[in-house]
Amino acid sequence: MGQANVHRWADDILPLLTDEDPVGADALATTTSPRPTPPRRTAVAGVGAVVARVRGLVSVGHRAVPPVFTGYWQVWHARGFRGDTQGMPTTEKNHTSPLRGQSALVTGASRGLGLMIARELAQRGCRLLICARDGEALERAAEDLRTYGVPVHALACDLTAADTPERLMVAAAEHMGGIDLLVNNAGVIQVGPLDAMAEDDFRSAMETMFFAPLRLVLAAVPLMRGRGDGRIVDVTSIGGRIAAPHLLPYAAAKFAATGLSEGLRAELAPANIAVTTVVPGLMRTGSHGAARFSGQAGQEYAWFATAASLPLLSMDGERAARAIVRAAERKRPEIVLTPAAKAAVWAHGLAPATTVRALTLANRLLPEPGPTPQHDVPGTGAARSLGSRAVGLLTVLGDRAARRTNEPGGQADPSSV
Repeated sequence: MGQANVHRWADDILPLLTDEDPVGADALATTTSPRPTPPRRTAVAGVGAVVARVRGLVSVGHRAVPPVFTGYWQVWHARGFRGDTQGMPTTEKNHTSPLRGQSALVTGASRGLGLMIARELAQRGCRLLICARDGEALERAAEDLRTYGVPVHALACDLTAADTPERLMVAAAEHMGGIDLLVNNAGVIQVGPLDAMAEDDFRSAMETMFFAPLRLVLAAVPLMRGRGDGRIVDVTSIGGRIAAPHLLPYAAAKFAATGLSEGLRAELAPANIAVTTVVPGLMRTGSHGAARFSGQAGQEYAWFATAASLPLLSMDGERAARAIVRAAERKRPEIVLTPAAKAAVWAHGLAPATTVRALTLANRLLPEPGPTPQHDVPGTGAARSLGSRAVGLLTVLGDRAARRTNEPGGQADPSSV
């Protein structure tokens, strides 16, 4: 087996063993914040130790190590796995990220996933321009990011306003000398049955999650062409592949955003501008506190906040942000996050009609609009009106994430309900 096949083996097999998205040696070599070793990663490191022992025994016996085995071993080491007694993955801190020193614009960066992505970029030495509507929350986020020792400029703005792209490009040129990376992350989550929604809900979703990113791309691409290189990361959603019930405005906008992102990848490739489409499932970012609920707002909050907080259904937000930035480093065309999202995409591609039938059954389990449907209730208000101690316990992880990432408070502490 040739060296190229060895590397393909590593790309295909090691992520399955480690429960990580495929990343290269350069990406793993990036300096990131310390974090606990996942159990499965520890197990892999243990396997590495066994292999090291076998390799030593073979050497003692004066027998040559087979070339294929040696190749696997070299790739294993290159990707950060060591057979040490700690069982910990290591990184070569003298290596730098390909993003180091570049200028990045992150939308919706005052809280949640956007703030987490900005932190990852800051750790890689990027100059940052962040934007969001809430100026106060945005300034808190900027202060947080400056602790990483990188230049950070914050611009409070409404992404749906026609003049916002120009303002952002001017700010990027003035404070960072241009733009190398654009992360389209800003979004709004509207939860509720169709009968409780209005046409304006769909228009608002499309303006925020389709037209705003489109206008930013149109403004940023000429600058990137002038630099001869660029990266665009579009954070879409599993809702952009599978339209889940009670999320129709969100799903419709994300479907449009996913199609735009995939088309941009093809059209901008000749200009050396890489476009990465991010398709995440549920993530523990604390976003349930900022979501908007219609129909029986408390009941809608109960199922959505719970699903967005439970470990088996959702992904840790910091881990998702790391995977997204690694994908940007490697200029990957697409990344699907969470095992549940990957399974859903696979199932829908294999049996679309069956998947739709399953969604129809799921819809029957969700709350009815109610005799007097509520409309556009913020998550914090829906949580207070629900007043459920059980939901408070089930959303503990999501609420903790909200406090770490500037999100609204979400469900009150269960002890105070």
